[in-house]
Amino acid sequence: MPEPHFQPLGGNEMPRFGGIATMMRLPHQADPAGLDACFVGVPFDLGTSNRTGARFGPRQIRSESVLLRPYNMATRAAPFDSLQVADLGDVAINPYNLLDSIDRIERAYDRIVAAGCRPISLGGDHTVALPILRALHRRHGPLGLIHVDAHADVNDTMFGEKIAHGTPFRRAVEEGLLDTRRVVQIGLRGTGYAAEDFDWCREQGFRVVQVEECWNKSLAPLMAEVRAALAGGPVYLSFDTGHMGVAPLIAQVLARHQVRVTFFAANERTQEGDGSLGNHWAPWWKARAAEGHEFASHTYDHTYWKGDVPGHDPRFRVSPSAGAFAGREFTWEAKKYCENIAYAAERLQDFTGKKPLPLFRAPGGYTSPKLIAAARSCGYAHVGWSPAGFLGDELSSERASNTALLNKALKDIQSGDILVAHLGIWSRKDPWAPAVLEPLITGLKAKGFCFATLRQHPQYTAWIAAQSAPAAPTK
Repeated sequence: MPEPHFQPLGGNEMPRFGGIATMMRLPHQADPAGLDACFVGVPFDLGTSNRTGARFGPRQIRSESVLLRPYNMATRAAPFDSLQVADLGDVAINPYNLLDSIDRIERAYDRIVAAGCRPISLGGDHTVALPILRALHRRHGPLGLIHVDAHADVNDTMFGEKIAHGTPFRRAVEEGLLDTRRVVQIGLRGTGYAAEDFDWCREQGFRVVQVEECWNKSLAPLMAEVRAALAGGPVYLSFDTGHMGVAPLIAQVLARHQVRVTFFAANERTQEGDGSLGNHWAPWWKARAAEGHEFASHTYDHTYWKGDVPGHDPRFRVSPSAGAFAGREFTWEAKKYCENIAYAAERLQDFTGKKPLPLFRAPGGYTSPKLIAAARSCGYAHVGWSPAGFLGDELSSERASNTALLNKALKDIQSGDILVAHLGIWSRKDPWAPAVLEPLITGLKAKGFCFATLRQHPQYTAWIAAQSAPAAPTK
């Protein structure tokens, strides 16, 4: 039975001038695990140029929030009936060091985002936007942004400093944190240093709405424009090999909707032919390369990591689930494991004529830090999947119907998520694809999402570029 959702403490349970002053009098919880969203305070004002005091913002916002009730009487929205929300407290900034504080904020948000929790921040001067955007970008890729402010906050420097409350969105553009086509600035006004002060924003692709554009009119059309502009973002659909029985149907759906994906291949047992990396399937792989898909290794023998072997040199207990030694357990040195990754990549390149990405996915997602480090040392970075990205096609049909899996995915998937499904699962009675795949693609596109391959994922672009760069000449 699911846990009941937290609710704001009512005025008839505790007078509104009493009790612990959390945001909306929600429970305080130190750990973001299990939360859909959280309030988090960032009591920081070391980046201000004139009036300090924003460090007291989180405390004062919480104090004022005691008057808020859980229902919106205009929209009838009741967010606390469907979302688990708590107050995480404040980020412990360093009041004597701006740059250290930025690092502390970034690390705090990394932890929140890693738990799959959506942060709602209480600031704090506008400098805090930069570390928050950095953490969100690592999870979601280039971000959309709605910025309501009198100032654009795109100065290059302030008193020679690159990080201050007037510079965060210039830095965010330079660092590639923003999808500039999905940035809207609303309410910019007042005097400036030059008539062209807001033109830099427009040159980047921002939609700039100066305050004069908001006067004496309904803002409903503007909000509709903003919703359309900010919708979605990229998601990264990937497929692991399986029995390949639905592979042709999956290819048809992807082609019909012009979706590019990343395939992780092992030589698994198939319903037809001599294994998923056997010659029977070579034309299928070649056709996918011609369509622009990307490829990576799933270990040739679909080899499960079972554990690390103690000792100085990295060795691992493994069990292949495909090939002549399927079901047996072995101890492999790092070199042997790397060879199994590489052989799958070599087969893919033979079939497609296209060099696979220097990535791999361990079967079942089972790894250890030592295994991941060993693979990176031989040129392969590990790729898992996002919490909402497990699409559930490995679950039994009795436990998870196709309808339930589709509804869950459409509800939970966020921008930047890595999604995983398979080219056929032996144990599932009701095939997941194309029954779920097609409405999932159309549903995500309707919500404004777009699809990209892992070559474009911000977590892996630098790694892929580094592995593809020519080796430096030796003297």
